[in-house]
Amino acid sequence: MLTTRAQNYADTKLLDAMRRAVERGALMTQQLLSFARQQPLMVEKYDLNAVISSFEPVLRRAGNSAIEMEIQPAHDAKTVLLDAARFEAALLNLVVNARDAMPDGGKLKVSVENALLGAGEVGNLAPGSYVRVSVSDTGSGMPPAVVARAFEPFFTTKDVGKGTGLGLSQVYGFIAQSGGDVVIDSEEGKGTTVSMYLPAVVGAPDERIGTTSNGVDTVLIVEDEPDVLDAAGQLFRSIGYEVATATNGIDAMAILERRSDIDILFTDVVMPKGMSGIQLARLARELRPDLKVVLASGYPLPALREQYGRIDDFAFVVKPYLLAELAKALRAAG
Repeated sequence: MLTTRAQNYADTKLLDAMRRAVERGALMTQQLLSFARQQPLMVEKYDLNAVISSFEPVLRRAGNSAIEMEIQPAHDAKTVLLDAARFEAALLNLVVNARDAMPDGGKLKVSVENALLGAGEVGNLAPGSYVRVSVSDTGSGMPPAVVARAFEPFFTTKDVGKGTGLGLSQVYGFIAQSGGDVVIDSEEGKGTTVSMYLPAVVGAPDERIGTTSNGVDTVLIVEDEPDVLDAAGQLFRSIGYEVATATNGIDAMAILERRSDIDILFTDVVMPKGMSGIQLARLARELRPDLKVVLASGYPLPALREQYGRIDDFAFVVKPYLLAELAKALRAAG
């Protein structure tokens, strides 16, 4: 609107420059939030073969005529839980980086594979089933010193003005927030492969975390933020739980008093209506001594202990939590 009111060409140019600066600042903020795992995600179950296939025209346009691009889907790719738009942005980022590494042309390959990982095989990922999406190029490769810093915010090997240095850090932040990891394999003069590992959603009912020999467990999620409540519900359902919800401690206690089928209480710590999640957890345990309890908070444990006293009787997960971290907390709850 301001642009339409500009009095002359100089004013218009100035406003356009200001607009671009604001947009660039907003983009950098989003990228930093992604690196810090603070970016809200809209997660659903996806077949990555299908996601990449539908996104393929965009990927090919990001290349150029001197680059031979190959898309290699997995045979019977496992389902993953992710934000498809964020995944597409991460994948496009990697493809653009691969293109830029081959100014004189070369081969660029995007591949999808199922991967069964053992303990310590990839970073700190828990053993289990994953889907690996790799972007490979035949470019100049990177020296070890560059690979070691590749995920640092603002680190870039591009010329000034050619990039923010947030590309790979944004990719890493998104994948980490989705419960996965990113690995770079690069050799100078031969090329680079960047692999994104995403946890597979285990489909067989008897393999799901929320399924026991007595049937399917039910979790009561207590969270006053609607978007967070919805996302938590999706995560729990994806690993086999039945879900009940409440937005405050008073309503949660009413549900626990009414329903004997609740197996787990999963509650935010900072809650409205005068009852914290820790107060709720203690009352719930008085009512149901066998109830499993998991607390969730963006505050670290030492700060919570200082404010609320002993809370070590309950399992705990830091927000924003990853699927793997959530599963670990559930196992710790008993």
